[in-house]
Amino acid sequence: MIHGKIYDITNFDHPGGPDWLKTVAGIDATVHFEVHHMRIARARTRLASLPVVGHAETFWTRPFMGRICERNWDWNWDDDGFYATLRRLAAQVLLKEVGYVADSEDDVVNAPKAIWQRATASTRAMQVTRIFAVVLFGFTF
Repeated sequence: MIHGKIYDITNFDHPGGPDWLKTVAGIDATVHFEVHHMRIARARTRLASLPVVGHAETFWTRPFMGRICERNWDWNWDDDGFYATLRRLAAQVLLKEVGYVADSEDDVVNAPKAIWQRATASTRAMQVTRIFAVVLFGFTF
């Protein structure tokens, strides 16, 4: 489930591989989806192409440290919200590491695929995305 919609991913070939989908199967994967897609507009477009098989107002996650956690529906994933701003800043840092200047959201969105591949393959990229994931994960519980 992502953003309250339950998707049929039976025939979906995730670019990150099948293990990632198995990891989030049966849980609310909204935070994971938002955190791990630096080019969120592209990811949302691909997500919108998948069949929706249900909706959920409340969805319980897997146990974490011995407790079941209810999804926090108060998160703001708007394009001008905290998380989107953090994602844009992280993307700008990653792109700058490979010499690509991204001064605006359009620059980030329109960065060529080859640039993104170089930017996300670096050790620095892994550090930035880990920090981004930890920040968001910390607000989950």
